[in-house]
Amino acid sequence: MKKDLMSKLEILYNTELSNGFPYEDIEQIEKDFEDIIKEESWLVADFNEFCMLIAGSSTYVLANKKIPKYQRQFLYKDFFSLYPKYSLLKESLGNYPDFHKELISFEKTRELLLDIIKNK
Repeated sequence: MKKDLMSKLEILYNTELSNGFPYEDIEQIEKDFEDIIKEESWLVADFNEFCMLIAGSSTYVLANKKIPKYQRQFLYKDFFSLYPKYSLLKESLGNYPDFHKELISFEKTRELLLDIIKNK
């Protein structure tokens, strides 16, 4: 089972996690929600941090290394749990297809990483 999970992770890492970053959608989100999402929120930075956490954790697992504890603890929360100030976006994700696609890819990978951690 672990081998299957690792295989899935490798495929996700090499395909879905290597898409371009959804800058245009994020810019549009920031424009559309400028009254609600304050300038200091920095959706670009927060989403990038979330993606890097998952991509970095994937590289640890694919190299058969243990994810550091401080890093592993963040995998137990989805994007909106880590960054609750963006929860208002949940209802309108369909309006931002590139952002939504990336979010789904990274969430799917995050959940797979958790399955792998539990099966070790």
